[in-house]
Amino acid sequence: MKHIHPNITKSNGFTIMELLVVLVILSLVTTLLLSSLSVIWKSFERLEHKQLNHSANLAAFWFRSSIENAIQFHPERPSFYGDARSITFFSVGAIDSETSQPTRLSWEILVAEDKHNQDIYTLRYVNRLSGEYVDTHKTDVPLSFVYANENKEQSSIFRPERSVLPNAVYITANTESENQIWVVAIPKNRGPAEVPVEMATFGEYEF
Repeated sequence: MKHIHPNITKSNGFTIMELLVVLVILSLVTTLLLSSLSVIWKSFERLEHKQLNHSANLAAFWFRSSIENAIQFHPERPSFYGDARSITFFSVGAIDSETSQPTRLSWEILVAEDKHNQDIYTLRYVNRLSGEYVDTHKTDVPLSFVYANENKEQSSIFRPERSVLPNAVYITANTESENQIWVVAIPKNRGPAEVPVEMATFGEYEF
């Protein structure tokens, strides 16, 4: 008599032990990936912070250099004036000039909202002769210009009635708690405008 054995097929599914091993491996891989991403993001943040500091330092250097080399272009009429948002003057230290020729230039503080509706302040250099400009620095901290006059009094407006330069120009960073001075620039050429010697002979000169 023949015994007939039913066909027993082996299951293709995973055992509980195999699933547990896979889950443990996935958790380890996920932990490693998260820790690596954290390190990468911190590296990006440090790099961005370093770049922002470099941008701020370079902008401060350019601003200070142009103000330090400001000149009085006319012996009587004022040529240096400004308010909290813009300054216009003549300088022999223009950042886009390879010579020391007097250049009429401006510094401006522009305000615009970013995609998160946050105010961003841009420090812009403008060459008034060529019309070209450079956005030297951007920040979310409010910026403004402040001027010190001959009496060392500070004001957000400098509009003299005669040819004179301010004692100093500041860029202030206005935080919620206090106003901090970011840049201090002191004009070196505070003497009267140079008048050509032939003016005494001919009696007139075109500035």
